[in-house]
Amino acid sequence: MKVLFCTNAFEKVSNGPAKFAHLLLNEGGKADLEIRILTEETTFAVPFVYKLELNIAKPFRLLGQFVRMWRYHRTAMKIRRDFHFDFLVYNNAIIGLFSFLLFKRTVGMINDYTNASNSIVSVFKRKAKFNKRVIFYYVEYLTCHFSKCIIVNSEFLKKKLQCHYHCRASLFKVLHKGIENRLVKFDRKEVLLRKKPGSVLFVKTDFVLGGLFTLVDALKNINRKVKLTIVGPSDEHHKMIKQSLEEANVPFELFGYLQPDEVYNKMQEAEIFCVPSKKEAFGVANLEAMAMGCKIVSTNIGGIPEAVGDNGFVRLVTPDDPVALRIALSEAMGISMEKYLDDITNHLARFSSAKIILNFKKHLQKCF
Repeated sequence: MKVLFCTNAFEKVSNGPAKFAHLLLNEGGKADLEIRILTEETTFAVPFVYKLELNIAKPFRLLGQFVRMWRYHRTAMKIRRDFHFDFLVYNNAIIGLFSFLLFKRTVGMINDYTNASNSIVSVFKRKAKFNKRVIFYYVEYLTCHFSKCIIVNSEFLKKKLQCHYHCRASLFKVLHKGIENRLVKFDRKEVLLRKKPGSVLFVKTDFVLGGLFTLVDALKNINRKVKLTIVGPSDEHHKMIKQSLEEANVPFELFGYLQPDEVYNKMQEAEIFCVPSKKEAFGVANLEAMAMGCKIVSTNIGGIPEAVGDNGFVRLVTPDDPVALRIALSEAMGISMEKYLDDITNHLARFSSAKIILNFKKHLQKCF
């Protein structure tokens, strides 16, 4: 089966969609999938990856998203002359709107509910601000109604989109994001020896949505010796974050974007992985941290409970509640991970890349 996978995020593997693109490219062959990638985000030549040159003239930037839609579709059709793909898949369903109209075997993926929460009704009810997301809501609405198949990454997101966009349940296919097989089989017993007691790791580019300041509030009064490591925020925000941490008197390390293996090294040293998100459709980073032997402290929203399960080394609290988060962190520090190593392996096996790619293939076959 031949698939052209279109993704605007590819080079910086810092989020679920980009990680999934690399997973398909590197391991798709094991499921007899011949994968090619079309992306605007690559600065160097990569085998089987096509570069989309996208320079939108200033007068057209207001309509830039629609220009992007057309350029992706037009380039995909040119690629099809040489790579006769069976399916055209968009990591961001909105970008595929023209392809949904003009190429029958187009499949879209929706990875969060940011757009779905920003209708004009939500603006009038003061639940959302009027911005480009309001326009994206209606584009995504059209995308869902023109599509024959939309892949989402959690049961929670499926129900959310079905409700907001008034679509039939059969439109949405749930594909939990996965982790590499090597992480499932990782030697966690050995890595437990590297753990630094009291070390807490936060990994999220959108640190506000990830609940960083709630975490800082929880740590500043905790009756434990702790050190917080933060990975992901862009350099422009570092000064403000440092000031907040210094005022809270929380020892810390702060990094911007790190390569995946560098993040895994941080996870191997951390006792607790904590991203107390305000919104999260799934949260694959929790699985990666689990694979590295971390205790998980997070929030009970979105698809996070689906990702982490009811394992004994997991603590989930309501968002924006530093007191509950502080209690959960203290409890987690008292947990011994040795007895949970088999539980981690069994849980992660459900999200192995081999299984996820096979499920991806099955969804495509069932869509048409």
